[in-house]
Formats: sequence, structure tokens, C-alpha cells
Amino acid sequence: MKVELIGGFLGAGKTTLIKGLIDAWSGKEKLAVLVNEFGEVGIDGTLLAGRGTEVVELSSGCICCTLNADLKAQVANLARAYQPERLLIEPTGIATTKSILNILRSLSLEEFVTTIRVTLLLDCLAFDTKLESLSFIDSQIALADLVVLSKSDLVLPEVISEISSRVASINPQAQIIQARYGREAIEALVNDDREGSSKTMSEDNADEASLFNDYQSLGMAWQGIVSREKLLKLFDNFKVSSWGHIVRAKGFFLTEEDRWLVLDFVQGQINQVWSEGKNYRENKLTVIGKDLNQDLINTAIVACQVRGGD
Repeated sequence: MKVELIGGFLGAGKTTLIKGLIDAWSGKEKLAVLVNEFGEVGIDGTLLAGRGTEVVELSSGCICCTLNADLKAQVANLARAYQPERLLIEPTGIATTKSILNILRSLSLEEFVTTIRVTLLLDCLAFDTKLESLSFIDSQIALADLVVLSKSDLVLPEVISEISSRVASINPQAQIIQARYGREAIEALVNDDREGSSKTMSEDNADEASLFNDYQSLGMAWQGIVSREKLLKLFDNFKVSSWGHIVRAKGFFLTEEDRWLVLDFVQGQINQVWSEGKNYRENKLTVIGKDLNQDLINTAIVACQVRGGD
């Protein structure tokens, strides 16, 4: 099967891109999706499910380290049981491309994986100011076949030029495209079926992985109705330092309007959208960052609830 590895730092737009790819390839190829969530409560797998594609979720860790064996096992299981023509993998935003490629190219998977193509999303809004380590991003760029400059419509042209120059200096072979909501990236991937690169890599990725050892995740799932107004206040408070250094928060919630609201916090920006035509079994929230004030966050979540589940 062909493997599409869709990487990018937390909040770069990986899930949005994969949704579009599923829609574009649906009916043309048999697809499977493997999603890796850093926290215990999975969000992306639920958002991607129900689109006529097999979705497998690996939570409670990072597939480039603690879930290494799980990734191998799940890829093999999907290949045997579901036999997809193409497998889309969305690793957590703190996973290293190098380590995942080493896993996918291991001897135990060579009978299943025919080609691997690496797509890297770079958040133009966060590239130079919010990312924890440009050295980590540079190592991701070096192994990418396609680099997508996401949210490029929200920055000045000189920022695009600076990022493009950096990418080209690190990886001259990589294709670079600008994207808004991933549409351009979808077209590029669907219309270009090149096999991808076979760059050689060292096995050692300890320095990269250690950059994120102090990241924490807080997750919660519960039944009932929540206040949209209080939820938005909760997400706005994620910008406050006393809550911790929060880089990512996302979830879906059943509001007083009897509609499901999907909320997304990344790099200080809050996005909200109603989930049209899709219902979920329970409210879910995951928060990722450093020095999280878990008591404060948990108390605020409880305060959002209008009434509990039946």
C-alpha cells in the first residue's frame, strides 16, 4: 500500500488536509487513516470517522517513541485486515519524521508498504515566533517531499519569501506550495502520484524527541449540555499564563442550541465551527502545553456544564 505521512507542528492544519484528501480519494481508492493523539482523549480520530474510511486512533503517547511498537502492529493489522490501497498517517505534532520513517521502512513492514510520501505543513503564522525549536522543524523539512505553507493568506509576502528560502536551502528537492484551508495541497497530492523520496537517515533521534519531554496533555470526556458562552471564555483563558503555556486545545461540545460546536485553539487563535450533519457520543476536550494548571482547567470545564447527561 502507498503511505502518505502528513506531518506538521501542533495546529498546522493536518486534520483539515486529511479530511480533504479523504473526500478527494473516496470512491477512487480504498483508504485507511491512522491518527496519533498525544493525549489520552482522542479528538482527530472522531472528527475523521464516519467518512467511509477505516480510521484507527493511537492515543496516550507519541508514535515516534512510546508507541513505536503499536505503530508497527497497527500498520500490519490494517494491511492484513482492511487491505487499503493508500494509508494516511497523521502523527502528533511533536513526532519526528525521521523516527516514523525508520519504523515504516523496517523489515517487519516491507511486505505491506510499497511507497512513502512525506508532506509537511508549516504554519506561517507561527513559524518564526511560536515554534519551540526551529532545529526540530529544519529536520522535518529535510525529509519532506512536499512542504505546504499553511495559513499563507494571513501573513505578509515577505514572510512567505523568508520561509520559502529557508525550505529551499535545507531541501532543494522539496516541492513548496502556499495553501489556504489545504485546498492547494489536496490538489497537489491527488494530481501528483510520485513515489516520494528515499532519503537516508540515522537511527538516532534522541535530541529531537527530548525537545518535547516536558509537554503535558490534559483530556476530558463527559456527557451533557454545555454553555457556548462559557466555552468561549474557557478557550480565551488559554491565553493567560497562569493557566500554563498552552499551545494547543481542541474539542467538540453539545451546546444549549442542541448543536455540536467544534472549537480549536492554536497559537493564541480561537476557531469555532458548527458540526453540521454529524453528532458525537460525548463532549471531548484535550489541552496540550507546558506547566498546565490542571486544577484550574478542570474547574473551568465543570463550570461550562449546564446539565449533566441522562
